[in-house]
Amino acid sequence: MKKMVILAVISMMFILNAAMEEYDRKSISIFKMDVAEAARMASQQDIDLVYQMVFDKFVGMGRFDYNPIPAGVNDPAALFEIVKEYTTTKIEERAAKQWDIKNEYYGSNFITGENVDKIINGAYIFFPTLETFILTKKKDSDDFTATMSVRVDIYSATNTGTLDAPVWSPVLTATVRASGSNALGSLFDLALNDKKKDKRIEAVKSAANGMLMFLEKEVKKVEVFKIKALVTKADVRKNEISFNFGKNVGVNMDDAYTVGYFEKDKNGKEKYRETGFMKVRSIKQQESVSQLLIVTPQKGTKEADLFNEYDQVYEYPLVGLNIFVLGGVNSFKYWGDLELGDEPLDKEENLSPFIGLNMEYDIAKFVNIPELYVNVSGDIVLAQLGVTPDGYGGEIEYETATALVEFGVTKKFFTRQLGYYIGADFGYMNMAITAGDSEEEKYYSMGGKIKAGINYMINKNLLFDAGAGFRFYGELMDENDEEVFEAWGDDYAGEGWLTPSGFVVRVGLGYTL
Repeated sequence: MKKMVILAVISMMFILNAAMEEYDRKSISIFKMDVAEAARMASQQDIDLVYQMVFDKFVGMGRFDYNPIPAGVNDPAALFEIVKEYTTTKIEERAAKQWDIKNEYYGSNFITGENVDKIINGAYIFFPTLETFILTKKKDSDDFTATMSVRVDIYSATNTGTLDAPVWSPVLTATVRASGSNALGSLFDLALNDKKKDKRIEAVKSAANGMLMFLEKEVKKVEVFKIKALVTKADVRKNEISFNFGKNVGVNMDDAYTVGYFEKDKNGKEKYRETGFMKVRSIKQQESVSQLLIVTPQKGTKEADLFNEYDQVYEYPLVGLNIFVLGGVNSFKYWGDLELGDEPLDKEENLSPFIGLNMEYDIAKFVNIPELYVNVSGDIVLAQLGVTPDGYGGEIEYETATALVEFGVTKKFFTRQLGYYIGADFGYMNMAITAGDSEEEKYYSMGGKIKAGINYMINKNLLFDAGAGFRFYGELMDENDEEVFEAWGDDYAGEGWLTPSGFVVRVGLGYTL
């Protein structure tokens, strides 16, 4: 009986260990950047800048050890020719061969046996390529628009020969790509840029940073680089799930993970069954505590029994960028159609529908505060000024275009899928009015907004948003920075005509990238 129990325990341990996965820290090397034909307009300064930013991003990810391998190549075949030349050299000749290779390939550096070991013993080698690069100067300013895309081919080594006569060859593990542009920043430019900085370089940096946000996500999605961990503690009542990795592999605040367990299907194959989705809220050196946000019910299992020690945890890579498409109504004082003898005050309207786009970027990993976002939104106010009599039996029709751009900070608080948020924005309203055949006239107003609302996580990537706020905007100003309605009398001066001061209510759907 005792033997049967021991065999059963050993069998269970074998099955458990066969199913469980844990991340093994990887060694990487990053070789110099190649430049594709479509990126030939990039200067050497641009190439060096982008390469350094790519290098710093990967070396600083925390999950990798960096192995510097001196090599003046950007092609895996060329690198492995060096490895082949070195490994086929007799031991007593290798010291001299190092210097021969140095002179031919590296100049002041040379490859050593240690470097060869790094290449063939599990290191992953990154070969970046600048695939596209476009930089244009704006005609009416000193600003630049930059767009770029980068491809990274990731190789490892495999022995296609024998143990006695090894032939080490490159194996393509993965290829990742990402693009970036500074066009969004330029679109919302409010002349707040530091004029002392080199705008050309800043445009390239901005585009590279945008590209790296997505390139990092793509690298994290590569199976061998994905964080895989085990649950160390599960407290469903507190919505807390802890797992056995932390700062030691570069876990960041608000990083997303799924949790689940393995079970055998009808064919006897191990299958991962996801039971929850969570985000990191506390990080120690070798452990992280996550907040359980979404629970995937399993038939016949109580929620309290769904999460247990040694459950499987998988990284769910996200950029942390939420994009919302929104609509609603906001306060906006304007006038409708006027008849002869009417004044705008007689046909006063106070509400206008709007449509908008809101983007939020999670900065939790930089400030160590969970669910803290910087946001930029753009709303188009749909109000149109009414027609007015021209005094000669005709009418004057107005075309009105009103856009609001707001920048701010949003703090969210989640309890499972439902969360609420509070925040504040600084805003700028731009208005263009064309009266009949007259030339377009431009106006503006500046102010701020306080806001609150709810987010509901429909799934891991889809969010429902419903919110309200109150705007405080100044009087409408013309291009000479003078108040437009000051000369209209007491009924109009200081009364917020053609500004969005007041309440705003919105609903929308968002997607998390």
